[in-house]
Amino acid sequence: MGKKKSAGRVYLLALGIYLLFSAGVIGLGICNKDPYDYKMIPNHTSMNYGGRGLEVVSREYNPKNKTFEMDLYVSEYHDKKELYNPLETSSAKYITDNVKVTAEIPKGNGLEQEEDKKEFKTKVRKVSPNYYAVYVLDVPNNYGALKTDVTVENENMGSMDETTDTIYSLQDKVKENNSISKNENIDELEVKALDENIRQCNQAIKKYENKVKDNESSIRNKKDEITALENELDGQTESEKKSTHESISDVRGEISSIESDNKDLTKVIDELKNKISLLEGQKQNVDQEELLKMK
Repeated sequence: MGKKKSAGRVYLLALGIYLLFSAGVIGLGICNKDPYDYKMIPNHTSMNYGGRGLEVVSREYNPKNKTFEMDLYVSEYHDKKELYNPLETSSAKYITDNVKVTAEIPKGNGLEQEEDKKEFKTKVRKVSPNYYAVYVLDVPNNYGALKTDVTVENENMGSMDETTDTIYSLQDKVKENNSISKNENIDELEVKALDENIRQCNQAIKKYENKVKDNESSIRNKKDEITALENELDGQTESEKKSTHESISDVRGEISSIESDNKDLTKVIDELKNKISLLEGQKQNVDQEELLKMK
């Protein structure tokens, strides 16, 4: 009987130690949980807003005047892996009419509850048809995470479509910029918009040039295929030769189609390069106007 009691005590003691250890591990897990458990979509990631693409160009915060700036680029939605021509945005079916933004600190970021629910005053500046500067005012220095609901209004054949999505910005991933003001100079914003349009064009050029290279490689492979087929003609019967010549003709047709595709791609590349030259010229004009104002 004594042995049974002793064994029971050992069992209870072991169970108690296990429960204490488990509680400690669980508690440790809760304490170590990241309070900013929000997914921050990286800059220059195209998000689909009902057929329109919305990209966050930059996120910056000025701790001195507590102003948060988020610049947005609006275009046709496109997969980053696909060919995309920024010059076609102006003729898109969806014409961007307006961008509206609301901002607040989301719950669970470690701040006081009343601050969690606070909605901040925002200001949106339309710099160009596809570039917007969003200012969130009086954001505390310990904001941790900022929740912005962006609404894109699209005019489509007389009707107005609104698409809203949430964008999170985490403090430890946002660039600090002490020069951000609540009323940034429009010339500075124009330069930023021009820079982004130039970046979009350069990015598109690289994709088009890579496609041209891929096509040129395909053409070389198909020419090798023709050579191999021609080498098979010797020793073939008349019916076999007829079939081989048909195959050669098909491959030549494929080559012609790829060459035509390359001509179109090269034309777009030239148009994009010309557009970059125009944008660079506009940028110089803005810079010169800014210098004249300073004199």
